[in-house]
Amino acid sequence: MPASLALPLTDVVSTDKLLETLLDVSLSGVVLYTPVYDATGQLTDLALAYLNPAAQRLLGLPARPATTYRQQFPPALTDGGWAFHRDVFLSGQPASGQPASAQLRYNVNGSSRCFRVQARRTEGALLVSVAEPADELLPSAEPETPAVAPRETTHQQQLRVYDAVLAGLQEFVYVLDLDGRFRYVNQPLLDLWGLHLDQAIGKNFFDLGYPEPLARQLQAQIRQVVDTGHAVEGATAYTSPAGVPGDYEYAFVPLLAADGTVEAVGGRTQPVTERRRAEEALRREHAHTVDILENTTDAFYALDAEFRFTYVNQRAARLWGRDRDELIGRHYWTEFPGAVGSDSYRQHYAVLQTGQPAHYETVSPLLGIWIDTSIYPGRDGGLSVFFRDVSARKQAEAALRASEARLAAVFEALPLGVGVMNTDGRMILANRQMQQYLPGGVVPSRDDTQFSRWRAYHPDGRSLQRSEFPGARALRGEKVVPGTEMLYRQDDGTDVWTQVSTVPLPDHQGHVTGHVTVIVDIDALKRADEALQASEQRLRALIENLPGGAVFVVDRELRYQLAEGEALRQAGFSAADLLGRTVQEVVPPDLWEQHEPNYRAALAGQTFAVELEAYGRTLLTRGVPLRDALGQVEAVLAVSYDITDRKQAETALRQSEERLQQALSIETVGVIFFDLQGRIHDANAAFLRMSGFSHEDFLEGRVRWDEVTPPEFMEVTLRSQHELLTRGQNTPYEKQYIRPDGSRWWGLFAGKRLSTGECVEFVLDITQSKEAQQQLHESQQQLQAFNEQLKRTNVDLDNFIYTASHDLKAPITNIEGLIHALQAQLPAEVQQTHDVGPLLDMMEASVQRFQRTIEHLSDVVKLQKAHEGEVAEVALLPVIEDVRRDLRPQLAAAGAQVDIEVQDCSVVQFSAKNLRSVVYNLLSNAVKYRHPDRVPRVRIACQQQEQYTVLTVQDNGLGLEPGKQAELFTMFRRFHAHVEGSGIGLYMVKRIVDNAGGRVEVQSTPGEGTTFSVYFRR
Repeated sequence: MPASLALPLTDVVSTDKLLETLLDVSLSGVVLYTPVYDATGQLTDLALAYLNPAAQRLLGLPARPATTYRQQFPPALTDGGWAFHRDVFLSGQPASGQPASAQLRYNVNGSSRCFRVQARRTEGALLVSVAEPADELLPSAEPETPAVAPRETTHQQQLRVYDAVLAGLQEFVYVLDLDGRFRYVNQPLLDLWGLHLDQAIGKNFFDLGYPEPLARQLQAQIRQVVDTGHAVEGATAYTSPAGVPGDYEYAFVPLLAADGTVEAVGGRTQPVTERRRAEEALRREHAHTVDILENTTDAFYALDAEFRFTYVNQRAARLWGRDRDELIGRHYWTEFPGAVGSDSYRQHYAVLQTGQPAHYETVSPLLGIWIDTSIYPGRDGGLSVFFRDVSARKQAEAALRASEARLAAVFEALPLGVGVMNTDGRMILANRQMQQYLPGGVVPSRDDTQFSRWRAYHPDGRSLQRSEFPGARALRGEKVVPGTEMLYRQDDGTDVWTQVSTVPLPDHQGHVTGHVTVIVDIDALKRADEALQASEQRLRALIENLPGGAVFVVDRELRYQLAEGEALRQAGFSAADLLGRTVQEVVPPDLWEQHEPNYRAALAGQTFAVELEAYGRTLLTRGVPLRDALGQVEAVLAVSYDITDRKQAETALRQSEERLQQALSIETVGVIFFDLQGRIHDANAAFLRMSGFSHEDFLEGRVRWDEVTPPEFMEVTLRSQHELLTRGQNTPYEKQYIRPDGSRWWGLFAGKRLSTGECVEFVLDITQSKEAQQQLHESQQQLQAFNEQLKRTNVDLDNFIYTASHDLKAPITNIEGLIHALQAQLPAEVQQTHDVGPLLDMMEASVQRFQRTIEHLSDVVKLQKAHEGEVAEVALLPVIEDVRRDLRPQLAAAGAQVDIEVQDCSVVQFSAKNLRSVVYNLLSNAVKYRHPDRVPRVRIACQQQEQYTVLTVQDNGLGLEPGKQAELFTMFRRFHAHVEGSGIGLYMVKRIVDNAGGRVEVQSTPGEGTTFSVYFRR
């Protein structure tokens, strides 16, 4: 939008650009008044419409005070001030006999001060210049003191402060002579050019390296202002000498001499790149919001461009007491004539004419209550209006205003925080917004209590230190413009983005006496920028990962400027392979011949869509021309989609349809077509055979699925029909159907809904399967009975083994006693005879073998119950040490060395007694089956695996041939007869570990040794 002062004026002023320039460059106070008339049309007062910064400082008023001249300065009625202003406005000049300027007194902050005043009427407004008397600007006549530096005058201080304020703005302010050469440039514009002031003064736009067409345009517009005396506005794109592109709005206004001739041209340029992006985002959001709020609980109505109702919500109709349907198409002002001429009437027309939304509060001429109204221009030229009753709030606000009217505000109209700080970092002048940012009155770098509210970061993510804050830098003499982006934490804990700019205030000797700080709320802009960046990233990600496609942009030379997408990579290219190269250089000649005419057509302003075979794929390419700001085609955007799969799918679909027809003729799969009301209207031959009905029965509607379904299957059938209705398909289910002869048959049904009124189900005749299932069920019952019998047999066998081992112990012990008694009774010479001695030995050996067999049977019974041992966390090392103590005699006799390395496994999840049995058997076997030619060495180690704790027992004993390892864990199986053994120890180890869900592995080499690995479940 054009840069302007945006003064709250009526249509009486058309030269607002003049006021804007005076605001930026004038060193004198400038006040703009608008007339206030009574009911008879007589001038009764002048409203203070705007004060430039100098006037604000001189008169102690904000930029837009809500008051009039006579209200603000009551003594003016008697001291001639009101008469001077009134006469100049009414006649265009002072009254006869009065001078063109006057010395008038103003009451400023409780004291009366004298000012030089000049007034001139400008169309429907009064422009007044206010300055201090000349004697107040001159230094006092005191004797010269050579040792003391000259004091800075008030005028010089004013110039220095204003130059500092202008340097803190984001806009570019400048003054040109009549030939278009620069006489003044503020610091932001100098920073954009990368120049000092003395390098810019006296030069025009051509001299400063502006592009020739743009420089010619700007110089011509300056000449137009000089020749016509009228302001000129414009907008342009411009790239700075540093290569930074941007969009700008500018205005040139005439600066008039006392005789009314143009003596210079004032200029103001504003960067609008970010603002345009933000405005675009806001416009889109606004349109979305209007759509959502069509059902708002507030009163709402919509009008077309001729003020006819197009929509009225219920809330508005109830407030008006009208039928909403009767209002549609009726004229607003005809239906509500009482609103004609009201504030709402004017606001409606203003929004319709300007296209700018309006928000106001007024007393409704229709309802007699205070209403809050928002009017938005519609996309079709009409209006969207929201209003609600705010009478209660207005009453509360009226009471609040009565209290707040007594409080003075500094820079109240500024939408940003502005403050002047001294060298201690304390505010000496600030508006209310700045006071909200700095409630302690001290800049964050000097305020320990408020410092934590402010955060800023270097580009690399490091936090700014307090010494790097803008205020601290300004006090060191640094200029922080355009400013530092900082996060400010509000009282409610939310963070908002601000831009903090600071400019040091030096005295005439260059010493910093303070600084000016400007804080701008850029949160919405920052959030919009972040959203824009996120959107750009998403768009870039979408282009780069366009599934099955690729995006290209080629310039007028058919040279690739953009190339991204999955199809590009599938063809074996990367973006770097294409960028900067022409299409002809990249694609094969046959593709070039097909591409070129399409691209040329797009460069001529046409669109194209073509299917091509390339790189073994079928591609659909669509192209559109891309135009520049002047509407000229500058490039072509082409999007290629890999439609190979689609082509193949189309072929497959045709083939599928053919296969479907063939499938319907399959004799083993029934197909029925039916509606959800119960009628089966068609079926294939297979279903006719299954059901026993004829094709005519179905075509004539004589068969209904609810009539041929047995009652016990209606619930599952209705549930299936509900799934078809709600989900579009049902879960396969089984049920019986009744044939015309009354017999039943089993079917497996699965269906889909084809349309609102038709469904299809595929049916398999599973009658034989169901009969087989019944037979299987009966077999399973028999098997279960057999298993129960087997369990009882196992229990009986366990009981038998236990009873046999228990009951046989006493007889065997008696036999052993009788043998010993016989040996005691027989004379020694008889025992030494050839027949008796060996016989006695054989009898004793048989008894011992019988006793060992009974013990082994007892061990087996115990082993069957080994898995019943309580599992717990068992400390491994104490168990190993306990076993080693028990085997100490055997270890000592063999001279065995035992190395224990179990530091990685402090505990094992196992039965404590079973773990001891495992360790005992493995360690005792390692010593028992030692090699006769070397010292026995046994290594016990442990390690943790993902699911197991693995205990290894490694020896250097006899070892075992591979063929025998498979039988190692068989009960009573022994491979070494030279040592005692039962052949049950390893069998017990394996059964114990297996019962607990683990396993035992063995690795053995004859003559070298054996390693047992026991895997305990973790």
